[in-house]
Amino acid sequence: MQNSKVKMRNGGFSLLELVLALSIFAIGSVVAGYMIIDANTSTRQNIGKAEALLIARDSIEAVMSIRDADFCELYAASNNNPNGLTNLSGFYWDFIHGIGDTVDGKYLRQVFVTMDPDFTNTFTSTSTATVKVVVKWVSPRTNNTSDYTDEVSLSTILSNWRYGDDGEGNERELPCD
Repeated sequence: MQNSKVKMRNGGFSLLELVLALSIFAIGSVVAGYMIIDANTSTRQNIGKAEALLIARDSIEAVMSIRDADFCELYAASNNNPNGLTNLSGFYWDFIHGIGDTVDGKYLRQVFVTMDPDFTNTFTSTSTATVKVVVKWVSPRTNNTSDYTDEVSLSTILSNWRYGDDGEGNERELPCD
């Protein structure tokens, strides 16, 4: 009978085990990195959308302020072209006729006003205007900074609530000059 000694290896990992472990770690790190970058981009995109919605809501309020001051201003802005808005002095707003205006250097605001089909140059208490506000911005998911890629829009119908009857039950009609 022969005594044979079997050698037991008490050393560390083999080279193959080390390469396999490093490969799995590297793949996991790359996937985690992409997930963090994508989450950051999605967060920036959602922040952009939230800011654009706030600008659109603020713009609807500004148009309501213009309507309250003079309903004829809505008629003057209803040319099927986009309008911008400008704050004249704290509480007073006015339209900028053209392609729109830029807000905070990155949002393009466009206000579209459409008068009701029955509107002729005279308005009454039943006169209405449809206001649509579109806010556009460059998505953080694109590298193109010259074209607006994302947009939100809000619409509302505004009535001429300030003018009713003349106190004797007769409808008042006021011309827009």
